[in-house]
Amino acid sequence: MRRLSLLSSFAVVLFGAAPLPTALEVKLLGLRNDRGTARVAVFATRDGWPQQDGKAYRRAIATIDRGQASVSFEGLPPGAYAVIAFHDEDGDERLKTGLFGVPVEGWGASNDARATFGPAFDDALVTVDASKAISFSIRY
Repeated sequence: MRRLSLLSSFAVVLFGAAPLPTALEVKLLGLRNDRGTARVAVFATRDGWPQQDGKAYRRAIATIDRGQASVSFEGLPPGAYAVIAFHDEDGDERLKTGLFGVPVEGWGASNDARATFGPAFDDALVTVDASKAISFSIRY
């Protein structure tokens, strides 16, 4: 039995252990009221970024309390992720836009990435190699 344990330990050292899953805690700041919910999406690739949340690696809905919302994504493999969120004030599960597609409801992205027509994926990337907490502002 002891010999098997030593062989297992040697194999882990020789071949490396699989990376442990991580958690990403996301805190949203500056929501203008507590109506509706905050919708958060984590993207592992630029496919679908930022508007097609159906292509997100993970999604979550958070309640809003005193202008803030938090959500935790457990079990993420280590890697780089971009996070996008919006304040779904009217509960229609979509980011409401006005003339020329300009958002009427608040939105934000990791690293507080900004852009005129949606944040660039690379600007929003966050490296998660251990459990991590991030925060960003929702802008209106």
